Amino acid sequence: MRIKKIKITNFYSIESMELDLNKYKGITLIEGYNKDVGGSNGSGKSSILEAVCWGLTGKTIRKSTEAALVNNKNKRNCSVEIVLSGNRIIKRQRKPTFLEFFIGKENRTKASVPDTQKEIEEVLGITHKSLLCTTFFGQHNGYEFLDSTPEDKRNIINSFLNLDGILEKRKIVKGLKSEYYQDAKVQVSLIKEYSKSIEDITKKKEVVKKLSKEYEDKYDSILEFSLEDILDIESRWSSVNSEIALLKQKIYNQNQGKVILQNTLDHPKKQELCSACGQNKPALSLKEVKASITVCSDNISNLEKEIDELLSNSQKPQVSSRDYYKIEEYRNLKREISTYDIFVEELQEKIKETEKKQYNSDTLYEVMKFWEKAFSEQGVIKYIIRNVLDYFNSKCNYYLSFLCNNSYILEFDEELNEKIKTRGEEIQYISLSGGEKRKINLAVLMGLKDLFVLNDSYDSDFLFFDEIAENLDKEGIDGLFNLLQEIKKSKDIFVITHNKYLKSNLDSANRISIIKESGSSTAQE
Repeated sequence: MRIKKIKITNFYSIESMELDLNKYKGITLIEGYNKDVGGSNGSGKSSILEAVCWGLTGKTIRKSTEAALVNNKNKRNCSVEIVLSGNRIIKRQRKPTFLEFFIGKENRTKASVPDTQKEIEEVLGITHKSLLCTTFFGQHNGYEFLDSTPEDKRNIINSFLNLDGILEKRKIVKGLKSEYYQDAKVQVSLIKEYSKSIEDITKKKEVVKKLSKEYEDKYDSILEFSLEDILDIESRWSSVNSEIALLKQKIYNQNQGKVILQNTLDHPKKQELCSACGQNKPALSLKEVKASITVCSDNISNLEKEIDELLSNSQKPQVSSRDYYKIEEYRNLKREISTYDIFVEELQEKIKETEKKQYNSDTLYEVMKFWEKAFSEQGVIKYIIRNVLDYFNSKCNYYLSFLCNNSYILEFDEELNEKIKTRGEEIQYISLSGGEKRKINLAVLMGLKDLFVLNDSYDSDFLFFDEIAENLDKEGIDGLFNLLQEIKKSKDIFVITHNKYLKSNLDSANRISIIKESGSSTAQE
């Protein structure tokens, strides 16, 4: 991706400026002069870099408010239009806010600014982070890597390697681990609660079983009877008793007759006169008496058979209807026992399900513990850093060879602790001068840039260096110049500097002059 042209309107101190960057090849020095206060400070040089960054990403290099971003005089219509290679055009504006994106005549603008920005990033393969890591170097994009704490160094490496996603995953994993841990505790608590309920129910069931034992033998066979059934049995039994009483009376009568006949048989009498006619009554013969006794015996036998038949075909009440409440009480006790059994069965099933959930949560908790460690700085990140260390160290020393004329060798270990050697002796970073520190940190920053490109699809074909010569002596400037000469073989470079010696080395470079007068910055190419 190459920026061909940029048009800036009401952006910081720039009211109107157009630059044809396509004609600037190799190294271009951006100079400035502030006629309002004298010198070059505050002329608006860095505003060009900010305009490029804001035009492409919607964000500036430095943190900025809208009030600072929009030109103080005109206070509206702040805009940057960038023409890129491939006939791609970005038009971005504040007050009012809009964003347009074109590829040739095709309008790729979406319904909202965020959606259009997403489209730009997908087409160009850039983000604000990738632009800062690969394109802008200097005072507003700090690079004091070796001055950082070990934790800050790891964070910087994480950022340049795009490992933020891994750390974000670690946060997610930690959240899940906590969730599974809490869930496992809940399941354990539920199992205890269910088990306690089973224990309580079992105790109640035993009490009820003891109560029901009193009724078991007596009422089990009639438990299904209703009150109506028992009343009906009582009614029918009463009728049977009445019939049996009649039959017994007949048996009694037959027995009485049988006794009389037996007496006649045992004590025969003389014939008696009839009181009516005065004649002799006819007397029964012994044969007839015996026959009558036999008839009585047969009648008694038949009557007894009728009684037996009535008893065999009739159901005797096992409980009085007045005592039916006892059956109902026994029935309720049986129902209560059955309900307890159902409750226990349900609770046991819940325990099984809860134990499965607890097992799953415990298992997932252990899995999350593993991934928490894997996604930590001591896990995958350390592994990645270990595997890119050789590349990173070689790149740092490559750039350092230009800046320090091969007089320093830098090496980072897995913990990102640096080891610096000069003339075969190890020296401490803290003992270096400001200029030496600046050169080493710049070499590290360039190495980080290459590390970022190694892991990202975007690699800028132009670089901006803003005040990178601070604290450098003549030898340091010469080394920086040599580095710029090497970089310009593959990329176009724009340099902002106050260092006179570096400027003198760049006498043959292209120039863009920024003049600020009456609070407004303009460009002279």
